[in-house]
Amino acid sequence: MDSLTLTISVTLTSFFMCMTSSMLYLRSRSETYLIDWSFASLAFLLSSLIALIGLYSESTNFLFPTIANVLNIIAHATLLSGTTKLTNNKSIPFLVIGLGILVFVLHYLDFTRSSTTARILLFYPIIISLCLGNIYFALKHMQSSRQSDLTLLVVIHSAFAIFLIVRGIYIAFFNETLQLFGNDIIQTSGSLLLLAFMFSMTLNFIFIPTWRKELELNKHSRNDYLTGWLNRRALAEIAYNLFIKSQRESKIFGAIIIDIDHFKTINDTYGHAVGDEAIKHICNQIRNCNRSYDFHFRLGGEEFLVLVDDTKEKYVRQFAHRIREKIEQTPLMLGNQKINITVSLGATTFHSTDNSWEQLLDRADKALYQAKNEGRNQVVVASKSFPTSTKHQLNMKKHLASS
Repeated sequence: MDSLTLTISVTLTSFFMCMTSSMLYLRSRSETYLIDWSFASLAFLLSSLIALIGLYSESTNFLFPTIANVLNIIAHATLLSGTTKLTNNKSIPFLVIGLGILVFVLHYLDFTRSSTTARILLFYPIIISLCLGNIYFALKHMQSSRQSDLTLLVVIHSAFAIFLIVRGIYIAFFNETLQLFGNDIIQTSGSLLLLAFMFSMTLNFIFIPTWRKELELNKHSRNDYLTGWLNRRALAEIAYNLFIKSQRESKIFGAIIIDIDHFKTINDTYGHAVGDEAIKHICNQIRNCNRSYDFHFRLGGEEFLVLVDDTKEKYVRQFAHRIREKIEQTPLMLGNQKINITVSLGATTFHSTDNSWEQLLDRADKALYQAKNEGRNQVVVASKSFPTSTKHQLNMKKHLASS
């Protein structure tokens, strides 16, 4: 494939890349990192257009490769800026502008002005460093978020950096003398590499917003809108996994059910808006008492559940008492108004005789029922001897509905 055909292909691909990123941002304006990636796509497009004009007109004017290379470096730097915006919510425009100025100045050194090979060997390390920056921020984000949404970006930049290194080493050690516009395989491989990179990045532009939208929808379907805690839909999956883990590894997990005492009185006295604030206040206090890797659920209304992974019965008991004391000692403050709130708690732990995770929650329910029945604002820990019955469940639901 000759240089003209390749340059036209690169131009068309960069145009498609630019249109795709721009339309994705117009469709999802909350994905602000797409602004940076749209500018990167535009820089790739302008770079390829200038290279195409210079090639088609057979111009020997040094300004054509200078501007094309400056825009190419700016494009890679802006891709990195978009990645930092996505992962750290912060763009790096000064790096983009600084690199553009640096590359422009370097073009007019005697060393780079006289040789295409010299320019490649000088600018490849800059592009490779920018690729490594993308890889670093993406991997750091995936490690902290435990999501694989940037895997494709890591693969693309890793492959591109490796090919640049291999091509640069070959040019350096085999003393290849490249022309400004050549048609040999070493010359055209650079255009082919850039073509593959831009096409892959276009797919990446489509993949990441789609993935993030799917995660957001999944989160809304599994999380309570008011507290952000997991809901009943997520409970079955997580509780089942903990139950299987406990059976397989002989480990203990615990369940603590919390119910706000006299919550209906709070709603009737202060209004439902204050009731919502009370719920959020209680959730904050509970979370402050537990470990970051415990699971928190809002079961509905004023009832909550904490699943405590890899623990012992005495620690579950301590967690439950800590929650009760923390809430009792920390009233809800609305301006100068202080609202005292208490909770009742039922707790239990997994036993080898349990046949299902539902049986575990049934015991915790009964313990909660007993705590409320015996005066509220207290903790009852259920042992494995607590009986299970459908009649008790019905009585408990009636009791809680009237509280």
